[in-house]
Amino acid sequence: MEKAVIKKGRKRLELKQLEVEALSFLENQRALTLTQYYEFCYYVLDYDITEYAFKNRIRKLEEFKIVRAKNFVDGFEGERFKYISVGAAGVDLLIQTKRLPTDYNKRKIYTFLEKENLYHYFATQQVVIDFYRRIKMFYKRDMSNIIKSLIPSQSPYKMWVSYKKLTNNTSRIPGLSRFQAVEKKTQPYNKPTGEYVPCVVADWILHAEKKEENTILMKTAHIELDTGSESLDELEYKVLRYLNLAESNPNATIAVFFILPDETYLAGKKFGNRDKRVENIRKHFSNNPKLIKRIKESNLLVCVYPLRKADIALGYFFFNRILA
Repeated sequence: MEKAVIKKGRKRLELKQLEVEALSFLENQRALTLTQYYEFCYYVLDYDITEYAFKNRIRKLEEFKIVRAKNFVDGFEGERFKYISVGAAGVDLLIQTKRLPTDYNKRKIYTFLEKENLYHYFATQQVVIDFYRRIKMFYKRDMSNIIKSLIPSQSPYKMWVSYKKLTNNTSRIPGLSRFQAVEKKTQPYNKPTGEYVPCVVADWILHAEKKEENTILMKTAHIELDTGSESLDELEYKVLRYLNLAESNPNATIAVFFILPDETYLAGKKFGNRDKRVENIRKHFSNNPKLIKRIKESNLLVCVYPLRKADIALGYFFFNRILA
């Protein structure tokens, strides 16, 4: 298989096509811990390399600016991990291999490692990595080209909103859009009055489409990570927003997965067992008969799982009709 060659002065570095494919996935995810990147390469892409050798390989990729890296330390006894994103030379390589468009904004890569809440972000990424590992175990091949991993702004469900902010007090409700949805209008000189934005902003999205006769079957799993910082009423409000989305798209199969990071995440020091919280969320939803009735009528799937069970639950969701 043809290799990609990167040069830096008199030095040169060869990359296997598998490594280029992995780099494309890393760019799509924005940032991953070193362990998560290794898990994807080793278990999903069948990159036959030890973890020790992989760490040395990453250092070489850093030297050639194919990837960028940072280290996180949470106190003396807290979590410690290295996390990475695509580098400037990595973007050039992805453009050369037509995995990125030629007009790709390279400057945005310098924001990929600047995350406000690293625990939250990488727990979301762990859901995605675990899911692809589970699917690979079952189908014996990489399914990331069939079930797409999407950042929230890539949501297939969008609406046109004006730039005019809501002026009433409802804008103070947590999570409510600060924009007013209106019909698209054009001012003189074609000056835009608004833009298309996601109807609901999830923490991450898994999405698949499949042709069936004359229709396109769409399945979307919206991942909402729950670290316990939001009240049960706030989670219920999120469900209401997904209900609006499901009711507006009756031909699509839409789900929201509330995933709770648990003792399996990182070294298990941060969150611990979350079964009680899972039970409380499920009970809160089920104790609202109006909510349950509307969920059934809309065909929205609402799931609550700890991280250790999320991959299996997502696998069942996509197996029906998409992978079967």
